[in-house]
Amino acid sequence: MVVSSPSIVLTTDLRGQNYKDFDNATKEWNKALQKQAVIVTTGPVSKNPTIMDGKNSVTIDNLQNDTLGKTYIKTASGTTNKREVDIVIDPIENRDVFKTTALHEIGHALGAGHTSNSNTIMNPTIEIGGNTKPQTKITQEDINAVRHATGTNINYLV
Repeated sequence: MVVSSPSIVLTTDLRGQNYKDFDNATKEWNKALQKQAVIVTTGPVSKNPTIMDGKNSVTIDNLQNDTLGKTYIKTASGTTNKREVDIVIDPIENRDVFKTTALHEIGHALGAGHTSNSNTIMNPTIEIGGNTKPQTKITQEDINAVRHATGTNINYLV
């Protein structure tokens, strides 16, 4: 089945609080975009996020170099408009950091790139420490980044 962008179904093996937090992040993007842009379900996930296997997956795995999350976007061979996306999130204890990372990686899955504004979800760094809390709210700049990216017709394999 193919779903027109930016609608994407993500299958995850997340459990417990991580599942709830990720599901809430998808709901926040849906509310911000005023449409059903992201749906999360549970089930089997990609064994290797770097290859195209017909699954849009979200999983937890150890990442390197202080990387909290990574989104892999692959384009189907011979096409320019059929894509698959896999999200990997590092094991994160802090729920605000997990939520920010989830929101950020979902933004990438929806097509947004990084912003230079440190007050946005799509900024590539998370400021934490002391009294500093990570950004946990989707801003208008984040919404505009997704809307700008989805101006073209991209389909996700689901």
